[in-house]
Amino acid sequence: AVPGEDTASVFEKIAPEDIAGQLVTGDVQGRDVLKFLILGLPLRAGGVSQVSRARELRPSFLLVWLGNNDVLEMATSTNPGALTVTPAEFGSRFRALLDALADTQAGMAVANLPDPTGIAALRRAAGEVTSCRTTAGATEPVAADDLLSIDLDPRQLPAPPCGKVLDSAEQARVRASVSAFNAEIAAAIAGVEQVRGVTIAPVDIFTAFDRLRSTGVDLDADGAPDLTTRYLGGIFSLDGIHPTRTGNALIANAFIDAINARFGETIPQVDVARVAAHDPLAHSRFRPAGEPPFGLIGESQGSDVESFFQKTYARIEHDIDDLRDRLVKLF
Repeated sequence: AVPGEDTASVFEKIAPEDIAGQLVTGDVQGRDVLKFLILGLPLRAGGVSQVSRARELRPSFLLVWLGNNDVLEMATSTNPGALTVTPAEFGSRFRALLDALADTQAGMAVANLPDPTGIAALRRAAGEVTSCRTTAGATEPVAADDLLSIDLDPRQLPAPPCGKVLDSAEQARVRASVSAFNAEIAAAIAGVEQVRGVTIAPVDIFTAFDRLRSTGVDLDADGAPDLTTRYLGGIFSLDGIHPTRTGNALIANAFIDAINARFGETIPQVDVARVAAHDPLAHSRFRPAGEPPFGLIGESQGSDVESFFQKTYARIEHDIDDLRDRLVKLF
């Protein structure tokens, strides 16, 4: 998979001539180079996308989990209006995706989307923030269960801008949007199964993450959760958004359960306790007793979906520029 893609970009193709043109002009785009390195080798005529590459591979089975980047910014920007696609548009894209993959005639397991307000990059106000400032300069109360990003600049405390707060009504709006997107995923699964004759196992990640958020995971059966969705709780990695190895093991088990139920398989579950035992992020010594402190991760690291990949892209651009300079000197 290509990091950072959404239901639009998985159809966007990258071609050798695109990269060659960037090398000639010196305008190297790290995202394009990374996508090409993942999808474009060996070289071929014409462009390649995630969808076209998946079809070329002639898979016997497909695991599909796409759309998180279409909804994530509602949480990372603490703005329920931060959507660039409507549910209907999302549904059209998702149906096109499954329809294209159905050309392979492979069975599929297709996951829906979790509520992004449950990511570890957000924390409760928990009495530490009790008010916020409106753009007009007035103050409004902040409830203990309102959410703020842990990358909030501590200099904005004790009364940050209200735009940095997700109150209960806004959290409900985010959840409603995700539910609407998930309804489109369910409709796409049903439609493609009926029309194309492929078998698809729906994977309910939405409910699975709700359960993890509510109860965590008790690995040693002592009645207390050993893994939680809080920051450094073992399920989310250091950016508070992407899963740890242990989090991925839990996701894998959700897929396995769905596949076994739909296809009558008996695939054994991943041993989550064993994975966690070898995952340093599953038992961090620095796990906060309460809510994590504000400013724990820098704003440039956590406030924007794109920012998670910027350092990688920048390194690629630097290395390509360096290679180009060396070739110029040689020839």
